[in-house]
Amino acid sequence: MLIPQPYLLFLGDVTDPLAAKTARGIQVWRPEHCLGQLRLPGCTVSLGLDDLSIAAAAAAGARTLVLGTANAGGFLPPHWVETVRSAIRAGMNVASGLHDRLSSTAGLAALAEQHGVALFDVRHMRPDLHRYLHIYRDTCYYFAE
Repeated sequence: MLIPQPYLLFLGDVTDPLAAKTARGIQVWRPEHCLGQLRLPGCTVSLGLDDLSIAAAAAAGARTLVLGTANAGGFLPPHWVETVRSAIRAGMNVASGLHDRLSSTAGLAALAEQHGVALFDVRHMRPDLHRYLHIYRDTCYYFAE
């Protein structure tokens, strides 16, 4: 799975640095993919990246809004949904590792389709194991000959 870069890392309105562990991991391990951060009012966590709005990030070339936080229960807070919709309307893909699927949030899948972008529910994406099983079998047969 390749999620288009560069990323706008969404921190929501978190106040606990541990809650931004996904965004922090991307910022530390793939800083070249990070265009900036988006924080809602009340957010006290910063990654040290430029604070960008959806419009500014889109104008700068952001291709994916990454929901880079984890909360108790892993749900998408209702007051974050409009930010996700704004990113989609601006032509950005959206990636999330929350337990709640973006595609299960009312209207997001249709909006993403309308704007030609993708929703990446990374916690719920599974590889095609059947395909990999054939590759594994072919490799085993090759080495067994």
